Amino acid sequence: MSSRRNRVWKVVLLLVSLSFVAAAAGCAAPEAEVVEKIVEKVVTEIVVETVIETVVETIIVEGTPQVVEVEVTKIVEVEKEVTVAPEPKGDITLVVAAAEQYGETFDIFNTATTMEPHVMIYEPLVAIDYNYNFSSGLAERWETSEDGLTWTFYLQKGVKFHDGSDFNAEVVKWWLEGMLTGVNSYMFESMTEATVVDDYTIDMTFEAPFPNLLYNLCTSFSGIMSKEAYEKYGDEYGTKYAIGTGPFMLEEWVANDYLTLVK
Repeated sequence: MSSRRNRVWKVVLLLVSLSFVAAAAGCAAPEAEVVEKIVEKVVTEIVVETVIETVVETIIVEGTPQVVEVEVTKIVEVEKEVTVAPEPKGDITLVVAAAEQYGETFDIFNTATTMEPHVMIYEPLVAIDYNYNFSSGLAERWETSEDGLTWTFYLQKGVKFHDGSDFNAEVVKWWLEGMLTGVNSYMFESMTEATVVDDYTIDMTFEAPFPNLLYNLCTSFSGIMSKEAYEKYGDEYGTKYAIGTGPFMLEEWVANDYLTLVK
């Protein structure tokens, strides 16, 4: 009887031990989760800025013992720590809000209103800086005849429109003739002829000296359009399609809603 009781206790102890083992296994601490945290380093640099300061200085009036305080304006250089913008990663989208849409059309011949997107899609023959100095645009240089009636423009070579068509003197001649029949014809109304000299040289002849020509050629109304695209898309050109040589291309335009440009 005693031996039987001992066997029963052994079985009970074995079952209890197994239960403890199972409980311990079920309650084992989970494996630590490794979380990778990327911390971008903030880069700063010291820049020197020129600023205007007004300071109060004490001076002695010449020839007298009188001491007075006067305000003196000085131009000084100061050091300033600035945060350097990090390099962009992947595609970047810039969203710009506008109070009104960007004109009615991107057809340069037929628009009386231009804004930023026009100069982002198109480029003119002549560029201008904030000091009103003219420089090369799609024309690398130019010259005038002694009588001031003929302007010769030497065009940039190897330039292509967004549709892959070539920019050349034939395109410029077509564009000038189109401008003469468009809403901005006043810009070139004294021009009597546009003559292609070679693939990258064109003459503009005027009935009288035209000193305002360079300025007219650098405005947002003087963006050069693709001749092939203009003739291909017809009435859809300017609203659905706009092909230039600028840094951005028109992807989509929903009038009075939004405009999407891509590089």
